[in-house]
Amino acid sequence: MKNLIFLTGLALTAQMVMAAPEPTFQVTIQANPDGDAGASGKDLFEGAKILEADNVGSSDPRDLFGGFFNNTEPGHLLGPDENAVLGWSVKFATARPVTIGGFELFLADDSNGARGASGFKFYQENKLIASGPIINPYSDKYGNNQIKVTVKLDTPATAKDWKIELQAGLGYGVRALELDALSPAEAKNR
Repeated sequence: MKNLIFLTGLALTAQMVMAAPEPTFQVTIQANPDGDAGASGKDLFEGAKILEADNVGSSDPRDLFGGFFNNTEPGHLLGPDENAVLGWSVKFATARPVTIGGFELFLADDSNGARGASGFKFYQENKLIASGPIINPYSDKYGNNQIKVTVKLDTPATAKDWKIELQAGLGYGVRALELDALSPAEAKNR
């Protein structure tokens, strides 16, 4: 789109820059007392290839996607106690581009807020598509030390490369049990 601007008889062309609309999403955080971490067998993120992991210490980031590789807490991604204030991030790739309608992130703290997250950010390629605060200790706000963060995207997202970041809460490394993709149909039913 172009506009003509007349200034003292000279014609100048100015191009209007139209910003892309900000992604919109809904976040629901609820207690997950049975500890069920999803794993329906149809998860589009399961078996993801880890491209980069920051501040995860000796944990194996594959545990975030249904693996059992971590020796300390098998099946959980546990950030290190050193540098805990930094939180952690994992960049990963699916075998092929996938379309998601959202995701579910399963977290657990130590009932006193330790190992809890204070917020999350989720990226499609390098574009932030969802973020939000998480209050801890989880049991004070959500009624249990295990929670499920469900994010429904208003517009489905397609990519091969994704990234999740968790900001640290009250101390020690953040604990995540699992990250599951929701297909657009699954997201509508959540």
